[in-house]
Amino acid sequence: MPINDSQQNIQQQPETPYQQNTLQRHFFIFFLNLFPKHKHFLFLYKFIFFLFRHSLDVSSLTDDQLENYYLIYSLQQFLKKSLAKSVLLRVKAVLLFHQGRYEEFKEYIKLNKFKQKDHNLLQNLWNEANYAEASKQRTKPLDAVSRYRIRKKNIFPSSIWDGEGTSYCFKKKAREILKQAYKIDSIPNIQTKQELAKQTELSVLQVSNWFKNQRQRARQNIRESKQLKNKKISEECNCCNTSSSDYAESEGRQSVNQKG
Repeated sequence: MPINDSQQNIQQQPETPYQQNTLQRHFFIFFLNLFPKHKHFLFLYKFIFFLFRHSLDVSSLTDDQLENYYLIYSLQQFLKKSLAKSVLLRVKAVLLFHQGRYEEFKEYIKLNKFKQKDHNLLQNLWNEANYAEASKQRTKPLDAVSRYRIRKKNIFPSSIWDGEGTSYCFKKKAREILKQAYKIDSIPNIQTKQELAKQTELSVLQVSNWFKNQRQRARQNIRESKQLKNKKISEECNCCNTSSSDYAESEGRQSVNQKG
């Protein structure tokens, strides 16, 4: 059967660069995800990036992978890629923090507007930057009270904070959601914790710790209420014993007076 021109073109169509480099791309991303745990192999990462620099579409990476890519690769190469402005803002802020340029980091945060999904990360970095600056001026390590005072003195700028109040670093809305869930089930399973984490914009670990602390407080309240109840009972018993002894003593005096 003869082959027409269109069929011949389809058969002779070469593989795209993306199809040829799929394995290299997976290998590349594998190293990107490993980077935060093995930063001491920075030279090895740079060498691997040089070998596979043409095999990856950077715009397809997640925010965390882009962040690692930016920290390893050069700023000049990174800016040549067509990326969303919000990703560049976040990544540059993280780079300033990791370089220890805390004043520049805070000024950069104030002058730019970030997406809400990045607020939690940048708020943590904001606090850590203030802790690091305060630690340079002290000989002793910061305790919980010192950290609290630093946070109160250096509130989040509007660029990374929606203005909603927080309690113990949890937003009030998130705490209300967790309280309602606690009333239904004080020991939720992993699926429930994952759903609550999405609703509250917290991590599963934070949700688990909140439930654990809440159960501890409940047990403590029960113990304190029992101690208070026992104390009242003992005081009432003491009062009864005192009144009965006083009554017996008065009866004895009356009988002595009558005999006299």
